[in-house]
Amino acid sequence: MVDSFNALLEHDFGGGTAVRNRTRYAMYDKFYQNVYPARSTPPATKSPFRPTTTPPSATISSTRPT
Repeated sequence: MVDSFNALLEHDFGGGTAVRNRTRYAMYDKFYQNVYPARSTPPATKSPFRPTTTPPSATISSTRPT
């Protein structure tokens, strides 16, 4: 079910100047529920976004011809 209201307000000031306002307000009656079942396995201990080990540091070296 949707309850909505639309309004258009216009005013002409003359000389080519006008103001228009379009307004819409709506209330949507929706039913939400959890569509995913409860977790059946324990959560992972390692996250792909936070490494548990420190990555090796990169070393940049350059050699210049002499």
